[in-house]
Amino acid sequence: MVAMDQYGNGQPVQYSLIETNSDWHMAKCMDHFKRANEHWRFVRIVIVDKDMREIDIIRKKFPEARVLLCHFHVIKWLHETIRKSKKYGVYEEDVLSQMKHTITNMTYARTPDAYTSHRDEFKSLALREDRTELWDYFVKNWDECCEMWVMAYRVGLPHFGNHTNNRVESLFGKLKRYLKGHLTMRASLKVLLAYQRRKEEEYTAKVEMPGTLRDVSYCEQMNIALGMTTRWVAAAIKTQYDVATDDSIADNYAFKDNGTTVTVQCDERKYTLEKEGWTCNCEFAQTMKLPCRHAMAYRKTCGNPLIIPFSSISPRWFGQSRLSQDELTEVEQPFVAKVFKKKPRAVAGVLSDAEKYRRAQQAFSRISGELAQLPDEVFESAMSDLDKWWYNLRHGKTDLLPPPSSGNDGSGSGGGGNDGGAPGGSASQGKGPQDDHHDGNAKEGNMQDDYGSYDEAPTQVADSTTQAADCEGSSRG
Repeated sequence: MVAMDQYGNGQPVQYSLIETNSDWHMAKCMDHFKRANEHWRFVRIVIVDKDMREIDIIRKKFPEARVLLCHFHVIKWLHETIRKSKKYGVYEEDVLSQMKHTITNMTYARTPDAYTSHRDEFKSLALREDRTELWDYFVKNWDECCEMWVMAYRVGLPHFGNHTNNRVESLFGKLKRYLKGHLTMRASLKVLLAYQRRKEEEYTAKVEMPGTLRDVSYCEQMNIALGMTTRWVAAAIKTQYDVATDDSIADNYAFKDNGTTVTVQCDERKYTLEKEGWTCNCEFAQTMKLPCRHAMAYRKTCGNPLIIPFSSISPRWFGQSRLSQDELTEVEQPFVAKVFKKKPRAVAGVLSDAEKYRRAQQAFSRISGELAQLPDEVFESAMSDLDKWWYNLRHGKTDLLPPPSSGNDGSGSGGGGNDGGAPGGSASQGKGPQDDHHDGNAKEGNMQDDYGSYDEAPTQVADSTTQAADCEGSSRG
């Protein structure tokens, strides 16, 4: 079950995991909703698809609410029934196309007379070639309940401009990504609670966001309305404000003061405006519970400096913060708070998990770059050694593989102090332990330039080679 919030978005208010879609289960779901929401009697509009069993239960459980049919499902159901069902006869494509337009016109008819006119047009199409099955079906199942789906019979209802249950369908589409038929009840509840927690956090972030909304394209009065409500509500009010402030349109209104009420006439249409509360019986004021253009135009002719009657905005549309104003203290001078993200550092010599992971990623990225340049045979051998080391690491052995034997101290190629240099024992050519240590620092500095600065230099495999060079230089000295 989804409700509409002050931002024009759908908010889930109840989830029901039921075994089957029976009358008993539906009634229990409604009872649970009523037990959890003490203000359930304020529900005035319920939009559903054409499921008569569901409609009957909703009418019994919410006697003060008006059940309406989703316009999308009405048009889709009627059109597909006529096209696919063979028991009503087969119609030509051009006739089916005309029927679809007629069904749409009937659905969005603004007056009962307009609905009757489009219904007669549909009747002439359905009765072609003396076929009566389709027309009989329409009269029995649709015409008798036209107040549920024709626009003309819902112009005075507080539906807030919403005529479909697309918000419920959107919720189903998002939940079906994670809810599967094989999930247990516990797993399904876990998914629902996680989703609901995210929705509540998003809504709380909107409602409790400090500050006041302003729009540079709005006038001062519209910015006041925007600060009181939300962007969605302010956009709806602006449509009426633009009409009321347009002299070419507002001059067409004629006002008659009746004391507590005002009769507003435009062409052949008349509306009654209540001075107390500035409520009007026009479609916009009744369906949106917001100030309409008639109230604004009348206040403008009276010379009122504020033509928008802010008192007629229903409290349900307020978007002000729910933070307690008593807990907020005033400051003598305004200040600007700059928030900096503190870099996580190790405490008392202990590295955090994030720091370890970052340094390990840096080390493995350098290893991957070197491995990619090796010949195939050498690459496979190196990968085999890495797999062995990973296997030992999982069993708690962190030692690297032992380096290959380097032979005698002064002979052979690739001496211990040579990092890939020329053969012949370059460690004895004028470099002692201090020189080797200096080279190591230089390499470390270059490494910081290549991979970005960081707090501590990551442990390198080359350190063992440097240590071997130090030992060899010391033995020779």
